[in-house]
Amino acid sequence: MKLKLSPLLLLLLSSLPCGYLALEWPTRAVTPVTVILLRHAEDLDDGVERDPLLSPAGEERARVLQRLLSKSKLTHLFASQFQRTQALLRPIAAAHDLDLQVIPANETRKQLETLRGLEAGSIAVVAGHSNTVPQMVKALGGDLEELTARGHFDEDSYDRLVWLTLPVGEESLTQAIEIRYGAPSDG
Repeated sequence: MKLKLSPLLLLLLSSLPCGYLALEWPTRAVTPVTVILLRHAEDLDDGVERDPLLSPAGEERARVLQRLLSKSKLTHLFASQFQRTQALLRPIAAAHDLDLQVIPANETRKQLETLRGLEAGSIAVVAGHSNTVPQMVKALGGDLEELTARGHFDEDSYDRLVWLTLPVGEESLTQAIEIRYGAPSDG
C-alpha cells in the first residue's frame, strides 16, 4: 500500500523549520557495566587446608572459562585472597594481559563499591565463594530467585556463572542471566 500525501499536507510540512521534522537521537550511547560473577573452581579440599589449590578438575574448569571468555573485551578481574579464586582467573589474566585485583572475601562492601564505580563499558569478572557470589548478585540487583533466596551455592556446585548487566540510568534494572559452564557439577 502506498502512502499518498495531500498537496496541502506537503505544503504545510515544507513550511516548517527543519528542526521540527528532525528526530533527536542521543549523541552518545551510554554503555552499561557488565559483571560476571562465579564461584572458584573445584579445589583439593582435604578438610584441613584453609586455602587449598585447585584440583585437576578445577584447573580444567579454569581453562574452559578462559576459552569461554576469550573473545570478550574484559577490563577487570577480581578475586578474593584465597589461591583457588586467583587460580581460576589466572589463565584469563594471562590471555587478556590484565592484572588480577585482590579484594578480601570478607570485604563485600568494598567489592560492591568497586564494581559500582567502574566506568561505562567495563566488563569485570569476579571469582568468589559459595556465599559471597549470591550476596553480590542480590546487592547488585540481580533477580535470580532460587539463588538469592537461599543465599549460597551448594558446596559441590562449581559450574554456575552469573552474568549481570548493571543499570545505566534510574529507569533501568539490573539484568541477570545464569549460565552453566564446563563439566556439570552436582549442585
